[in-house]
Amino acid sequence: MADEPTKPLNRDKPFKRINNEKFIVKAQERPDGDGVAAGCHIPEDFGEFDKEFVEFLKNRIPAVKTVSDILDTVRKVARAVADAARIAAVIAAVIATAAALGFAAAGPIGSAIAGAAAAVAATTALILGIIDDVLGVIEDVLKTFFGILGRKILPRAIRVIPQWVPVRKGASNAVADTAQVVEVEGICTRSFGNPIDVPFFNWNFWFQWNVQVLPEPEYQNVLSPASGFPTEGLRPIIRDRSFEIHWDAGAIYADRSPFLNGFPATEMPLHDGPMITSEWCWPMAGMFVWASGRWVYDCSRATSGARPQMTAMINPARAVATARFQAHDFKENTTSVPAIQFLFFASRQGGYIDHTAIDDTDYEFIVDLPPIEMPLHPYPIGHTPEFPHNTIVVRPRLLKDVRPLPEAGVAKLEPIVEPIRPEDPTRPPTQVKVKVPGATLKGAGAAGFILSLGWFDPNLEQARNVKICKLTVDGFSGRLQIRDSPAKKLLDVFDKEKNGLRDAIKKRVGDIKILDIPTPFGNIVVHVRDVPVFGALVEDMVAKAFDEFIKGLIKLLPLEKEEWLLRIGVNGLWKTVFFDGVGSSPVELREEKFELVRDRLTFNLHLARGDLLSFATHGTEFDPVGDMMHSPRTNRIITLNGAQVLWREIVNPPPDAKQNRREMVFQYVLKVMTDTTEGVDKMALGFENSPLGLIDPDPSRRGTSPQSNPMVIQNNVKDTPVRRTATFARAVGDPMILVEDPSLRDYIIQYTLEIKDLVAQ
Repeated sequence: MADEPTKPLNRDKPFKRINNEKFIVKAQERPDGDGVAAGCHIPEDFGEFDKEFVEFLKNRIPAVKTVSDILDTVRKVARAVADAARIAAVIAAVIATAAALGFAAAGPIGSAIAGAAAAVAATTALILGIIDDVLGVIEDVLKTFFGILGRKILPRAIRVIPQWVPVRKGASNAVADTAQVVEVEGICTRSFGNPIDVPFFNWNFWFQWNVQVLPEPEYQNVLSPASGFPTEGLRPIIRDRSFEIHWDAGAIYADRSPFLNGFPATEMPLHDGPMITSEWCWPMAGMFVWASGRWVYDCSRATSGARPQMTAMINPARAVATARFQAHDFKENTTSVPAIQFLFFASRQGGYIDHTAIDDTDYEFIVDLPPIEMPLHPYPIGHTPEFPHNTIVVRPRLLKDVRPLPEAGVAKLEPIVEPIRPEDPTRPPTQVKVKVPGATLKGAGAAGFILSLGWFDPNLEQARNVKICKLTVDGFSGRLQIRDSPAKKLLDVFDKEKNGLRDAIKKRVGDIKILDIPTPFGNIVVHVRDVPVFGALVEDMVAKAFDEFIKGLIKLLPLEKEEWLLRIGVNGLWKTVFFDGVGSSPVELREEKFELVRDRLTFNLHLARGDLLSFATHGTEFDPVGDMMHSPRTNRIITLNGAQVLWREIVNPPPDAKQNRREMVFQYVLKVMTDTTEGVDKMALGFENSPLGLIDPDPSRRGTSPQSNPMVIQNNVKDTPVRRTATFARAVGDPMILVEDPSLRDYIIQYTLEIKDLVAQ
């Protein structure tokens, strides 16, 4: 029929969502980027709360035993400076100062003043008491350093309470209902597990997976006009005009108990999302992607200025589809043949908020088929020997294989596959319509499948186009740039602040009274600042206190090492490995101790001529706040009145919104400051993870050489080493914008590629 939706054949865009008009954003619905009007908050909203916060944190930090122990040690070390000889010198100086100040009172009165001063000052207990006062001032000022550290976290905490609000004004913050759902499709520009996420259960079970797409023309209206985020002049990881789709990689597991109970860092690869821990076809740069989900503003990423704009995105997604051309072994054939593999996955489980339904629509797609060089021919049929054939097999015959997605839910989906008949009835179909009836998802928490479509191949004509491709990751260079470790970051902050801390101590100590002697002419008052010898003693006490304080804080941090969670993807198959203690030396996976890792990072694929071989890596370097993500739920919740705060209360905290938002913000910072991340006597001190550099395939640079990424499969390749370099990445500003520095290399990864015929030619 003329009004039936169609799509052109396109290997780069091998499918198209159809009959979804109600989920496509219209021109009049374009977002204006005003996330503040929708419920986002910015640091300026809090006014002078940062000063109040410093006092809040200063009063609570010492209650943490490890901090209390540091302050006790600081006091002991600083007191040791005041030995008997120096106390005697201070007493003599105090007497001389008092006498000098009372010199105007001549005769017997002056002598009486000098005598009184000598009598009072000669009491060692008095001087020791003054020294205790000095120590109290030093300790009190040092407590404010935690406030300085915490104040750096405060803007981020404000931006993420709440972090996501609906673009459509007045929409629910309790559930993601159908009215909030939009759809988008386009070429994937980046795909990675977020390296930095809010570590609390109210927000995330695990790190979000971020799929960025360049929307097709009919989907352009989903984009926010927000642009010009603070990047310190570096290149944003997100490509220009891309749209982000986020999914909590932990929330979509059928079994989410590991995130409730917690697990050690070494087990992170076992729980890094079902798209990683199972054999899915998950988006990579260059693949075509469709997604459906809640349309929100990301409050944590805002432009600067008086009226900031926020970026729009889908979070959480509720369904996703992608596809790859990759050979498949159908049961009807004796070996692999060229095929298209189409992934569909839907889930109500969103993490911070759930979808009310995934069964409110039929999901329909037009999907391209792998080409076939087998036109239909007429065959005369009759009795032999008059006719050459008395039986015939009609060829080509379309084959279908549907495999459920492991770990994605128990519901089994059976898509309806209907060939689209070509205008020329002598030609085989080039496309099919794939339909997932919404009714088949009724009652399901999550479900999905990989649909493989190919052709019957009794004579191995197609199999002769298939190659066995083996890609083995051999190792990587280690870190080529040393990231700012938590200890270095701590020292940098302390170095910037220590002069201010020293001045604050000097002023407050200088005001301490040593003597206050009444006379007929008025009181003779001696302050610490009046006694140069006392000033020298205080300087030494402060120096020792500073040294001991910073040494103690560094001991609170986890060991000085880089822990890498490295994700490696080949043609939509992703795998994760964890390296505990990456340095500047190469990591050689050929070593015996890495045998299991090397086996895991060996990819065996069957690809036909013309198919693409794509390679990608990215990852996370774990710092203390990130380690909170694998701790038990009880350590990872923000509460009000002792109960976990629901998402709708994070967006609109009743009954006293201002006070409760203040409480959540302060609690957020206190937790990421004081959380114990790696055993007893360790603290996070607010230091977030760092991103590892991304390596992505670039469709514009495809070629037939093994050095191309993606590589177009054509000829056989003997064992060939391939090296790829990741650009150094980091997060900047309190919005934590992910950027790349093209002038710096992060690491070099090497793999060996071998390609040979599946069937002897």
